[in-house]
Parts: sequence; C-alpha cells; structure tokens
Amino acid sequence: MSALGIETRPRSSQRWSAPAARLARGGAGLCGAWLALSCASSSVGPTPERPDAPKPDAPLVASQPGAWFDAYGNLTVVGAGRRLRLVLSAPIAACSPAFQVAGSAADVSARASLPFHILNDACREQHPSILLAEESETASPSELERSYHEVARCASSDWRLTDGWVPGVVAASDPCPLALGPSWRLPRPAELQGLNVDDRKAIAGALFDPDERAAFSGLLVYTRAENSELALATLSPNAAEVAPPLEQARESKPFFGAALRCVRDAASPLDNKVKPPVLTGAAECLRAHRRAQGLPGNSASLPFPELQKLKAWTDLATHTPLVTRSEPQLKELLGLLAAPALEELARKAREERALTERYAELAEGLDDPAVAPAERERRHAEFDHLRKRLSGQIVQSAEASGAQGTELSAVLGHLERLLQSAATSKRAHKQPPPDYAPVLQRLRELRSGKAAAP
Repeated sequence: MSALGIETRPRSSQRWSAPAARLARGGAGLCGAWLALSCASSSVGPTPERPDAPKPDAPLVASQPGAWFDAYGNLTVVGAGRRLRLVLSAPIAACSPAFQVAGSAADVSARASLPFHILNDACREQHPSILLAEESETASPSELERSYHEVARCASSDWRLTDGWVPGVVAASDPCPLALGPSWRLPRPAELQGLNVDDRKAIAGALFDPDERAAFSGLLVYTRAENSELALATLSPNAAEVAPPLEQARESKPFFGAALRCVRDAASPLDNKVKPPVLTGAAECLRAHRRAQGLPGNSASLPFPELQKLKAWTDLATHTPLVTRSEPQLKELLGLLAAPALEELARKAREERALTERYAELAEGLDDPAVAPAERERRHAEFDHLRKRLSGQIVQSAEASGAQGTELSAVLGHLERLLQSAATSKRAHKQPPPDYAPVLQRLRELRSGKAAAP
C-alpha cells in the first residue's frame, strides 16, 4: 500500500512484456476485426519521452513501472521512476435498451451504464473464479488480471454486451461520474499524449486478450477536449496508428469497438476502497437486454407457481366481480396468501424497497448543514454501509426474485383495492356480503410486514 492509498504489489514485467512485444512486432496486423477501427489512423500518439525523465509533478507511488489492475478493474499506470501516469477505469459497458427510452442525455447515460462492478456481480454465479471486491484485497496481481479478463469474456460471450455507446449520448453527458463517482471523468487528449511508449506497452500488455470480442481489450477510447469536443484516441504503442474521426452520421448509432474508459481526477484522493455508486437502473436494463438478445434466464428467475396462481385469481376477479362475493373463492384466496413462498417473496420485496428508500433519504440529507457534525458523520457511516449492501444485491436481485418481488407488490396492491371496493359497495345483492376482514388483513400484512391491529 502506498502513501497515496494505491494498493501496490511487485509484479514481474513478464506479466505484460510478452503480449506487449507481440503487439509491437505485429503493429496494426495484430488488431482484431473490430480493433481495426483503432488501427486506421491518430491524433493522440505517445510522447517521445525518455524513460529516465519522469514529469516532476507526477505523484510518486510504491509499485514498479507497469499497468496494475485493482478490485474494480481499474488500471493504475506507473511510469519510469515509479511516477503515477494515470488511473484508467475498466470500460463502462453500454446497455443498449436504455438508448431506446426517451429522456435527457444524463438519464440515458445513467440507465445505460454497466460498469465493471455491476458486470462482476452479474458474471460471478456462472464464473466462480471471478473475484468479488472484498476478495480482491489479498489477491495477487496475476489473480486480479485473470479476474478482469474473465469478466471481459463473460460480458461479450455470456451477456453479448458488444454494441458500444451512442457517441451523441456520451457527447451530451459524462457517464463517468454517474457510473463511477464524482472523482471520475472522460480522459483529455493531453493526458493520453503524456503516455510514452513504455507506458502504452504496459497498458496494451495488460489488456491483451485474443479471446475477448468487446471493448475490454481494445485500445480505442473516447476523450473530451478542453473545449468539450468528443473525439476518439488510441492507446496503442504503435505511433503509426491513429483513431478514426467521429463523423456526424455516427453520433446517433452505437459505435462498435470504442471503449468508454474514465480517468480519476488528479485532485481526488487515490483511495481504491471508495465504493462505486449504486445504479438502480442497471438491473432493469440487464433484464431488458437479456430478453432482447433471447438469452436464457437464470434458473432462480423461474416464476413462482404461487405468484402465477395469485395473478390468475386476480385476473378472474377483475373481469368477473361476482368472484369477490363468493365465500369459497375468498377462502381459496386466503389459502394462496398464506403460502410460505409468497410470504418469503413479499419479505424480500419489503426489505429491498426499505433499503433503497432509506438510501435515497440519506443521500438527500447527507451533508445537511442544519444537523450537528456528529449526526452528519453517523449518516455518512450508514450511507456507506447501505451502499455496500445494495451494490452487491442489485444484479443478484435482477437475476433472482427482484422482478417477481416488484410484481407481487403490484398484485397485492391491486387485490386490496379490488376487495376494499367490493366491501364498501352499496349495490343490492341477494346474498349478504362475505366477511372481507381476514383477507384484507392478510394483504396488509404482506405489503407492510406488520400484523394489523385487532
């Protein structure tokens, strides 16, 4: 651990020298089919800097020169003299269904963002060798690198997240702080120009993976100039390679092969233990993407039979109101509502809703100047704790019972309104009305988690 808070461990330069050498020898010919975009032509090339002449204002770190992965897939690039060049994030994958929904550029960016920590959780079940963030604290550099590439292959092969970002959305917003936190932003051309050939070889060697077909191993990245103009640049060590221009015709279509990577602002603390934001739209977009791609669902996401029966009863009662006045039908409904599986699903839905509501409440009042410093400190601690809990649940909920929990809440609410209306109806009937109290009480228990007062 360096004094700057960067997790560092010695790593042999052989971890990247072999692939880097292959890249250097092969030049543009080593670019894959999609990587050919980055090998066409560049306005951002390596600076012809002597390796023994690091910039005097670059922070000094404890690790050897090279490119080092951390628990969140970020790549810390260390130059000659152990000077920090930059911290480059893992690519933020694009969730295509988000681009089909109207909204501001910032809203679309937030919905479309699938950063490394989200994909890490989504891929872990099928790829147990992938390291979770808490497991990465004691991992070796080679284990972190292997885990990064396992997530990359899962993103492209299992999830088919290969479409890329819509340049117009990136240009009109900055997905970096939305997806990773306020200390992140798109790289500037000058920052990439400051990377010399050795720095670029280290990056290329760390990212090189011939089996990955998305942007995780690509060297073509988005940049934003000081005048806010969006452009493409290449991180290739080959000075002859240049990035293609972002033509106006491409602004509204996903750009295949360009990685949306971010850099950590130099003014921000270099603390790798800061948790990334919770992206509440990621789960929904992943579900939509899975459906659009025709991908098989997780076995845990199979419908609950009890929920399907409850929906069928609700549909029948909606279209045939007399069902709500039938004692046998109400007894059947009460039996469905007593099912342990529904009770458990309702409990999980209540807990997830309470967590997200509390998280939003804390976020709004986190730095309220009207409260005492001790209370602000307590809120920050609770906020960080909730962030950790939610970030690990978001994709798990999406792939397991998250969607069905939301569906159950809607069905229970509809049922309560339906039966409440039947109980207060003034219409004349031949038979006296049934006793709705037990069913209404059970519905309220499932929705609130509290037993109704006698």
